Amino acid sequence: MNAWSETTFGEVSTGFLSGGTPDTSQADFWSGDIPWITSKWLGSKLELTSGEKFISNDAVEKSSTKIVPKDSIIFATRVGVGKVGINRIDLAINQDLAGVLIDNEVYDTSLSLINWV
Repeated sequence: MNAWSETTFGEVSTGFLSGGTPDTSQADFWSGDIPWITSKWLGSKLELTSGEKFISNDAVEKSSTKIVPKDSIIFATRVGVGKVGINRIDLAINQDLAGVLIDNEVYDTSLSLINWV
């Protein structure tokens, strides 16, 4: 029998990040190596190990997108509400997503995957 423990994001997280979409008319923004995702990238698998598209450092600096550090929880807040994933790599996110920054000293997301499925 599994021993589930109930907690809140506030108890296991260090903060939240929202995202944004870099200007699509700026070709140099979309020619980098930083993985970037939208809500359509969520849902088919729990662990996120690649990006939907790739953006540049300049795109991150000059837009509202944010890079969510690996082993955080990413969830849809507008389009695709209810979709969730754990990013196994650093990922930039669009405005339809939010990242919950997990305090890995308090909670280990790798141990809970079986309980999520």
